[in-house]
Amino acid sequence: MTSRILISIVFIFLSCSLLSQSQDKNYIRHKTIWKSVTDENIINNNGLEDNELQENIVYFDGLGRELQEITVRKSPGNNDIIVPYKYDKFNHQSETFLPFTFQNDGNYLSSVYYKQKQFYSNPP
Repeated sequence: MTSRILISIVFIFLSCSLLSQSQDKNYIRHKTIWKSVTDENIINNNGLEDNELQENIVYFDGLGRELQEITVRKSPGNNDIIVPYKYDKFNHQSETFLPFTFQNDGNYLSSVYYKQKQFYSNPP
């Protein structure tokens, strides 16, 4: 009996780690469906068109502060819309950044400040 529980717990942890967006960042993924759906498999297997689904991912640091807010594939060029956040040593938001687009598929972007500067230096 205990071996079944142990196997179940291991399976749950493995499946969660395989489906995670980032291995080293905390995040919340929120999906908004703009179409009436009766089959859950359509949602889980990405069986919806881009105009029928909106997916937002917010990445957090270890203190619970937002690092990046990403809206997946919602720009006119089908890229992600990324909003970076930066904090000072007193945990106050020290700078406000404009959103920018980048082909990233919802993943955490480690060079976000460089990519944002590059985007506004050479707009598409």
